Amino acid sequence: MISLCWRRWLGLILAWSCVGLGPMLAQDQQGPENPPTVAKPSTLENRVDDVARELTQVQRQNEQMSQLLKKLSDQVDRLSTDLTLQLQVNTSEVKMLKNRLEQIEKDLARLQIEQQNQRRAFAFNPPAAPAQPLPMGQIQILNEYPTMMYVFVDGVSYAIPPYTNRMISRAAGTFSYEVYGVQGSVLRTLAAGETFTIRIR
Repeated sequence: MISLCWRRWLGLILAWSCVGLGPMLAQDQQGPENPPTVAKPSTLENRVDDVARELTQVQRQNEQMSQLLKKLSDQVDRLSTDLTLQLQVNTSEVKMLKNRLEQIEKDLARLQIEQQNQRRAFAFNPPAAPAQPLPMGQIQILNEYPTMMYVFVDGVSYAIPPYTNRMISRAAGTFSYEVYGVQGSVLRTLAAGETFTIRIR
């Protein structure tokens, strides 16, 4: 706001202008017979107050405009920062995807080479003839005991009800069997096509 001193100086300047120009205007318009008109001090003070209010209003508008410009500048800076960060993130994601794509292409090329090598190896080495089935024999377990008996053949348990028998097919060769509670484990040889009988009595 304009200080009191400036208001006084401005009032004096306006009064001086009115005093100097008033008679000239009065002579031109009213003639030499009319006396010069001088502005009243109260009117000058009112004009000074109006000018001061207008200057204050302009200053307030300038301050509001400055604040608005500062807000806009801050928003522009924030938007620029966000765009920069987003661009960095997008660049990092694109780089990661590119690396993954390159790795996938390398894996596919390696698999193609391996498949080609396998085809070549298969062409030079035809599959071997299927193995011949092993000769088989049978083990017969006879339970002539009046209670349930348990027999272990090569570690596998078989429950044999009383007065029944059970046939077990097995590859020819050496095997072991045990009658639980009656006979300990023993080794025997089963020939191809032979039926070996274990009798419990």
